[in-house]
Amino acid sequence: MLYGDLFSGIGCFPQALKVLGVDFEYKFACDINYNALVNLKHNHNPEIVYSDVRNITELPYVDLLTAGFPCQPFSILNLVNPGINHKSHDLFSELYRCLLMSKPKYFIFENVAGLTYKNNAEYFQYIKTRLDDLQEYNWKYRLMNSKDYGSAQSRNRIWFFGWKKTEPELKYPDKCEQKILLKDVLDLTLPITIPFANPKKSHLFKSEGLFIDNGNITGNFMRIYDIEIQKFSYCIGTKTPRIY
Repeated sequence: MLYGDLFSGIGCFPQALKVLGVDFEYKFACDINYNALVNLKHNHNPEIVYSDVRNITELPYVDLLTAGFPCQPFSILNLVNPGINHKSHDLFSELYRCLLMSKPKYFIFENVAGLTYKNNAEYFQYIKTRLDDLQEYNWKYRLMNSKDYGSAQSRNRIWFFGWKKTEPELKYPDKCEQKILLKDVLDLTLPITIPFANPKKSHLFKSEGLFIDNGNITGNFMRIYDIEIQKFSYCIGTKTPRIY
């Protein structure tokens, strides 16, 4: 399978393909973050690497195109420059332009659930209208949470599935029982800190290790679970701790 990826980050989509045992040729990738590209090249070695989606003028054909286009404008956590005030607000238009260049058989796009909320309704409608304009494609979308599909992380995301009308329909995955606990995917040799919700307590963070956000930021402290029995986490970071 010929495969291409935009807004590639460190390569979550190609990593998923490898885990699923898909035989693919990684034709191109793109990300504006230098360190992400260093990681991506080392682990997945795409044939062509672009550093800015806005500068792409041509793309090779691929069977599958994936993209997690920037979510910051639509995130409920972005209280400073949300929506049209964010510099990355309209990068879907660049993704759409690249989709028309590559003409894949299938595409899978992903973003935060906040894209579907009332404050982003106008832009969400714009995205749906542009996808409706694709005369050669059928498409659909669904909100899906990763913890409902076997992951040890809770991430509620909107997924766009598209396929050429000459190809079989892309199907949504079936929900499954979670058999992998959080402890199964963490390096427990690292120090683990459950962060405080109060930024004034930030001096209590360790300088390095795993910082686990359990999603309860309404009180002074996060809920602290026994790591041996906890099924999933909301956010995991390995650098300077932040309050999610």
